[in-house]
Amino acid sequence: MEYNKANPLRLRYGRDCGLKPGVSRDNFGAKKPCEILLVQGGRKNIDASTYGSVELLLPKSQTIAFDGAKFADEAGFNAAAARSYKTDATGTEITRADRPLLTFVEDSIDLSQIYPKRVGTVSAVETVAGKDGAVNYDIIDSSIPEALDYNKVLIAGQTMKVIFQSGNLTGREFDLKYKHDGRRFELVQTTYDGIAMPGGTVYVPKVGDTYAVFGCSLPEAYVCDNATRTGASWEMFREAVRVKYENEVERYTFSAELDELYADRHWIEIGSRIVKGGFVLLESDKYAPADGLLIRITGVRTPVNTPRRPQFELSNVASPGSVSGQLGKIDRNEVTTEEGFRQLRHETARTYEHAKEAQDMLEKALDNFSPGIDPIWVRTMSVLVGNEYQQFMFVDNRTETQREVIPLFEMNNETKVFTAPAAILKHMTMGINKTSSAHKAADYKYWDVAGYTSPFLGGEKSAYYLVAKCAKGGTSGEFLLQEAYKYDPGDGFYYFLVGLLSSESGGERSFATAYGYTEILPGQMRIRNIISPDGRTYFNVAEGVIGGNIRIESGSVGYSNLTDKPDLSIYETRSEFKVFADQIRGEVGRINVTAGGTKEQLDAFQKQVQQNVNTLINRANAADGNIYKLQTAGFMTKDGVNAWWSAGLTEKGEQVASYISQSPTAIKMISEHLDINAIATFRSYKSAIGNIVSSNRAGVEQNRTTAQNAQTAAQNALTAAQKTAAAVQSLPSWVNKRTIKAALEGETIISGGFINTSLIDTKNLVVKQAAQIGDFIVRGGSLTVEHYGDWEKAKGIKISPNGGVDIRDGNYGHVRIRGSEIFMERTNANSSISISPDGGITYTKSGVTSSLGIGRIDADWHSYAKLSLDLPHKNHIAAMPGSHNFKNVVIDTVTGLLGYE
Repeated sequence: MEYNKANPLRLRYGRDCGLKPGVSRDNFGAKKPCEILLVQGGRKNIDASTYGSVELLLPKSQTIAFDGAKFADEAGFNAAAARSYKTDATGTEITRADRPLLTFVEDSIDLSQIYPKRVGTVSAVETVAGKDGAVNYDIIDSSIPEALDYNKVLIAGQTMKVIFQSGNLTGREFDLKYKHDGRRFELVQTTYDGIAMPGGTVYVPKVGDTYAVFGCSLPEAYVCDNATRTGASWEMFREAVRVKYENEVERYTFSAELDELYADRHWIEIGSRIVKGGFVLLESDKYAPADGLLIRITGVRTPVNTPRRPQFELSNVASPGSVSGQLGKIDRNEVTTEEGFRQLRHETARTYEHAKEAQDMLEKALDNFSPGIDPIWVRTMSVLVGNEYQQFMFVDNRTETQREVIPLFEMNNETKVFTAPAAILKHMTMGINKTSSAHKAADYKYWDVAGYTSPFLGGEKSAYYLVAKCAKGGTSGEFLLQEAYKYDPGDGFYYFLVGLLSSESGGERSFATAYGYTEILPGQMRIRNIISPDGRTYFNVAEGVIGGNIRIESGSVGYSNLTDKPDLSIYETRSEFKVFADQIRGEVGRINVTAGGTKEQLDAFQKQVQQNVNTLINRANAADGNIYKLQTAGFMTKDGVNAWWSAGLTEKGEQVASYISQSPTAIKMISEHLDINAIATFRSYKSAIGNIVSSNRAGVEQNRTTAQNAQTAAQNALTAAQKTAAAVQSLPSWVNKRTIKAALEGETIISGGFINTSLIDTKNLVVKQAAQIGDFIVRGGSLTVEHYGDWEKAKGIKISPNGGVDIRDGNYGHVRIRGSEIFMERTNANSSISISPDGGITYTKSGVTSSLGIGRIDADWHSYAKLSLDLPHKNHIAAMPGSHNFKNVVIDTVTGLLGYE
């Protein structure tokens, strides 16, 4: 067992530090730490012919890091404190990957319980009639992946079997036949201890049971998947690393004695931590590193006369187990049962003296209240019980799905020990700077409060405050018992008052919580817990739990008249309790054979189990009687006659009575009125009345169908009109509403693939083939007119999706736009103009071309303006009629302007 590992007791040498001088250290045994760990895996579901080994191997040549609690791929992993491990190329041994081998000391471990398997869950159970009245059971698992067909992975020479991992068939092995199409296992009935299984009412499979299949070689994902680090090989690798981690350091023990002065001052805080299995953070310049050595208490010796001067041993070696694994399972089950019983009785009895003492304690502890009052009666409109600092609660997590929980604070008046479990404290006001009804979970401040177990309190008479000591600058805390209370003593911690533990009176103490608030208003009360004075019955409003022995009295009208009564058939009957009792007896007998132990121990254990069995049967008898009372409440039965009387009052106080009697030939009903609201079949008159009833019913059904169709058509028409009106009103002002009015007054014809209408108003219209819009058509992805391009005089425009526009004016004129180029021509005049950023401007007529552009004319890197003209000779101009005045053309190289002189 281990205690307080997350919150160890801190001890070191020095004044008020805990340890007296004289601490000694001794090596534990002569065995050296292991450097090479040889690992042997399981043999089940291993096909040696394909796997290459008869046993499961480790993942070959792989590494993983482990910090003592978490692996590298797990949340909370501490890389600074981790060690790295690796496997060899054969998959049989583990060594450290972060340091070389020095001693080459080998050790081995048997992990044959680890092997490839898939644990499935039964999603359906079906029964099939067999021979001679036998019933066969088929289980179905709809989660089996398509790639996993068990019939295709059978191991030669082995029979496929299924072993249940949970449910009433746990541990039972069955032959089977598998059908992959339906994910169905057809189980073969087997006899165990003289009982045919599966069969009967107890030993049958149920939905939710888990199982594993053996005798087959599973796909590689179940054996070893290095990409995701999953599969049986990786499971074995991790388990072997945990073992090596604990056995690769030198093992030693310390002997120490607690300083009595230190113990007297801090006993309430540390007394419960000095137990076998508790952890200590040892600080020593000689024996421990700078951050301390986390080590376990393996032995405690407490003097009878001086219980606060214990001597203890510390060791990094766990004490060996003293019971077998099977008995360990029994102990764990008993612990679980005991925990459930403690939860039922976790509230302690509380007296008037305890309540008065609590008031005195609160008056001493809280300084923001005036002294108490003691009136005969109080008439008021509101009562608010609570303190501003105490507005916190305990929750199960820190996410948006969190729920409030009430920790199990328990004062055990037999052992005289008080315990508080670890919990998450959530403060409702601290750090909340604005008022809102929609705060997120992350807006609040939380502390992880470590659990607490008090020392023996039998010799103490004082009352105590239970506080949560929480760091102001952190998220951790711990529960403590204190004789005096102060919320903020200035030591860097908040001391939240959680509850009050009363002084011992009559050999008992009582505990009550003191956090949260209670509000009483006219007609309502907000409260966390309602508890009876003896603590046996309580209503946990925060978690919605009612506990204790609560009796609900039956009414005058009877259980059977309840419309929301529970289905009592789901609860075990007395015979089923007896079956479970037989199972318990069988388990006890098996434990006697396999677990061992003295006769006295086993007899005492069996006697206790028998008492529990008798208690179960007694409870079953009482349950049967209570169920009978509920079912017959408000009715009277007459012995010896198969007849029933029913009597009662209506809500108006009128007497109602009925009488029903039954015989082999007739059923008689006597009542003032019989109101039958159902389809009644009178078999003696079936031939005579049946036709009339059928005819009338057919006519009624036909009229009903006609009315329903008419109502549906009217509703559809009204809906369509409303949608149309809304659509017209939503149109913008520029829309031609006259056209819309005409369309609304027109009609739409839909015949096969043909639609004829005058107006379509839609957000998206997709036309996959040719379409005509007025004089435009869509052809080959381009928008054009019907006869565009047929002859030179054709008028029209063509818009291409490739970035081109062509325009013809019907008089030999043509304009073409392509990207950044414009081309214009008149074909009957043999003239054209071309404009583009690259070629400049080019004009051509009757074969003569003039151009203006910018570009290079030789190897020079400069670009120049280039003007190309086909000019007439001077004599030609002079020969033209009229006068002429010739000038020389000059250029200004600064401005680039042309002129004449």
